Amino acid sequence: MQDKAKLVLLTRLHLLAAALDIIGLALNLAQAYWFVPQDQADHRALALTLCVVPVAFVVFLLVPRRGGLQRETHAPRRSLLVYATLACPVVVTLSMVLLVAVSRSYDSFAGFGLLLAADAGRNLCEWLRNRNP
Repeated sequence: MQDKAKLVLLTRLHLLAAALDIIGLALNLAQAYWFVPQDQADHRALALTLCVVPVAFVVFLLVPRRGGLQRETHAPRRSLLVYATLACPVVVTLSMVLLVAVSRSYDSFAGFGLLLAADAGRNLCEWLRNRNP
């Protein structure tokens, strides 16, 4: 059995990742609202980005899980799962901030915002599933 000090709870991991996703979304939407010209940031794309979080949450909640597998509640602190789950929102946010700042166009890179929103919905769903087994 691994030492408990070297394990991280998956509920905390997914909650932290969802918080990073939502902070990244807020940063990107603030950038689109204040620093991008009105004709380069369509309000429909901004609204769609905000709507994807609850839609992704419901979709991932309704998708059935594999049966017969034992649910994991912990992951090793230095595992690829932990690094990828926490690095994805940070890398996508920084990439989008840089690309939007250089191009001065939110619409060209709205897919990054949709990716962040879908990841936030997935992480919130995983947090709920791990919290209530």
